[in-house]
Amino acid sequence: MDISIIIINTNEKHFLEPLLNSIKENVQRVAYEVIVVDNNSTDGSREMLKDRFRDVKSVEMDHNAGFSKANNRGAQVAKGKYLLILNPDAIVCENALEKMYDFLEKERSVAVVGCKLLNPDGTLQRSCGIFPNLQTEFFIRTFFNRLFPKSKLAGAYQLGSWDYSTVAEVDWVTGACLMIRKELFDQLGGFDEQMYMYYEDVDLCYRVWRSGGKIYFLPDAAVYHYLGGSWRKNRQIPIFNGCKSSLYFFRKHYQSWKAPVLKLLMMLEILVFYILFLPFSILSRENIAVVKSRLKGYNSSLKYLIKDSIPGNLT
Repeated sequence: MDISIIIINTNEKHFLEPLLNSIKENVQRVAYEVIVVDNNSTDGSREMLKDRFRDVKSVEMDHNAGFSKANNRGAQVAKGKYLLILNPDAIVCENALEKMYDFLEKERSVAVVGCKLLNPDGTLQRSCGIFPNLQTEFFIRTFFNRLFPKSKLAGAYQLGSWDYSTVAEVDWVTGACLMIRKELFDQLGGFDEQMYMYYEDVDLCYRVWRSGGKIYFLPDAAVYHYLGGSWRKNRQIPIFNGCKSSLYFFRKHYQSWKAPVLKLLMMLEILVFYILFLPFSILSRENIAVVKSRLKGYNSSLKYLIKDSIPGNLT
């Protein structure tokens, strides 16, 4: 078995079916298996797999275990030389997986490879970058990275000034489509299960880098990605989990003084949202459900950060 494709599904039936069809149509030259780890879906996903995709291995969780734990569960039953971590809201283009596989076969010092991610309209998604630091966090938390996404400084975290057109060594590639040597994945203990979702891919790449492995971006392999999937309209979960996971990452890997500074930057982000973005969203008549979900996300993050600051409540 060359590649084990691991897909985490949480009520994403409408995305999962076309993804599985795209794999069947566009992956021809390598031996592969597809493992779908289902996070207790209730939308008919499990029944669809049994009826229409009987060759797919299905691992059924009895609760929503999150991204890290579910991927690790899938890796436990995987037989491939390489693992491909793939989001359910993706469409695989012709030869994309073969190109990633060939690159890892040829470049023995490379441990992880990511591909070019495209929006449904064919425009580029920024899917790799440098490891986070306080400077990148400042521009993210003050929203300058959104205002100036192509700036070499403000957009540094996702290499905003780069056109993603050449093969390049990078610090991290997104877990939306990430291929890694299974032996190394197992040696590193897989994804950190303390991270429910977000930053788990950056954390894995950081540990790969610390172990001496290289991470590369491969522009010739392409995958379409419906960025955000089910989180497009419900922003509460990604905002809150992004807050928790980034703080956890800093505490895990960096000097102890940096996490408190990051918390101050997070407080600044919440303040900017309340003062500027919330009134603007209301006045511009943005979708009220999306605005409410963002507000809930920042409210939850604020409560978490306040509780985290109280001695004895460190998480």
